[in-house]
Amino acid sequence: YRNELSSSPNSLPAAISLSRLEGRRGRTAEQELVLRNAIQANPQSPGPYLVLAISFLQRGERYAEGVELAENALLQGPKGEELRITYVLLANLNGRLGNSERESEYSRLAAQLAEPGDVER
Repeated sequence: YRNELSSSPNSLPAAISLSRLEGRRGRTAEQELVLRNAIQANPQSPGPYLVLAISFLQRGERYAEGVELAENALLQGPKGEELRITYVLLANLNGRLGNSERESEYSRLAAQLAEPGDVER
């Protein structure tokens, strides 16, 4: 992934894959650096904002920053499942911050986008 990013710095698949690998290795600083570089290289793509926000939620830290990242992802116009994931993420992060009104609102928006038969987790 690093080789691909050195020759194609805008490669989102390589950046997302490398960030996930770094996260699994517990190398959170490296994971964050890869994602911040991906955001800088692809500011109109919601993906790297979302992956970084998800990493904060999974690590149980920096929830407010995660909300900011997810809101930035929302500004980039995610569609379909990516939009639903953004709303679910915002609901979860706001819940962790104790903002139950925003948590409920984003949960409602996510539920509106769920496919019939989907079970919310």
